[in-house]
Amino acid sequence: QGAIQAGDLDGGHRRTILGGLGQPFGVAIDLAEQNVYWTDKLSGKIQRTGMPGILPFFQDVITGLPAPTALAIRNEPLGGSAWNVDPSGNWFTDANWDPRVPDTAGDRAILGSVIIAPRTVTVDRPVMIGHISFASAHAYSIATANNAVHGITLDVKTGDSLIQVHSGSHIISAPVTLADNTVFTVFSPNSNLTITVPLDGSRVNVIKAGAGTLAV
Repeated sequence: QGAIQAGDLDGGHRRTILGGLGQPFGVAIDLAEQNVYWTDKLSGKIQRTGMPGILPFFQDVITGLPAPTALAIRNEPLGGSAWNVDPSGNWFTDANWDPRVPDTAGDRAILGSVIIAPRTVTVDRPVMIGHISFASAHAYSIATANNAVHGITLDVKTGDSLIQVHSGSHIISAPVTLADNTVFTVFSPNSNLTITVPLDGSRVNVIKAGAGTLAV
């Protein structure tokens, strides 16, 4: 069976980081999402896993290819809708987002460095979203105006839903329903993501990645 190995530049300390493959050929690393991709010439697939120690298994990304031997990662700025105001506010207030309110399967909500103190984003109607990215030293709290009906559904058109903490520590207290497999990544060991309500996602896979803490 094939394997992907790592080692020092001089060839020393060689070790297997992923085994049980067919015939892995080209390898590419996506540092932004902390994934390793490769082509499997024998099975005709592009596959991926997390950085060593993050994902305990690998996944098929594309199948049915004629003996693929190479691939490349094209890194582009992540698109999405960014929280646009310093004060706390409601999710469905148009002026609070640039360019628009994120509320469609696959949409990305970016809660960034615009705030200068801890703030609360209140889910005032049910929200459908694909990705949520936290990138602020000050804490965001995603709360709900009505715990019974105003929650967040994580849903994407393809791939996995993502909740990522790039910096800071943040809280989600609004109900969260997982419609797809979801990866929670807390990149920094100094960061935390706390989810204070049970996740509704018994039929999907939930993966924790990154060196930080996820508390559910």
